[in-house]
Amino acid sequence: MFSKKMEYGYIILKKLETTSREKTKLGKEILEDTKVPHSMGLSILTELSNAGLIISTKGKNGGFFLAKEKIYFLDLFVALEINQKNKSILQNKVKEDEEYDRKVKRIGKILLEALGRVQI
Repeated sequence: MFSKKMEYGYIILKKLETTSREKTKLGKEILEDTKVPHSMGLSILTELSNAGLIISTKGKNGGFFLAKEKIYFLDLFVALEINQKNKSILQNKVKEDEEYDRKVKRIGKILLEALGRVQI
């Protein structure tokens, strides 16, 4: 029903459930434990990190951990299935909707002012 990418993303997030800033997991360890293909797994880890669902730390005790306590399926879907192009389209649509709302409110205000002067 869902793409392999979504399935692997879910598996990776489940694997990170027990992590914390103090107890991270290496990307290599996550991918080996979950049997997620290496190249796809690295891409998913990057996308999850870019979406703010997981945090990547560097250094001696570096690795990955969940960025927040609750991650919803919709968060995962948006992070992995809505690519950058679609994100840009959605952001532009939101801006257009906001502009449209401002215009409608302005027209409504003008109409209310005009109707307020009409005598019956």
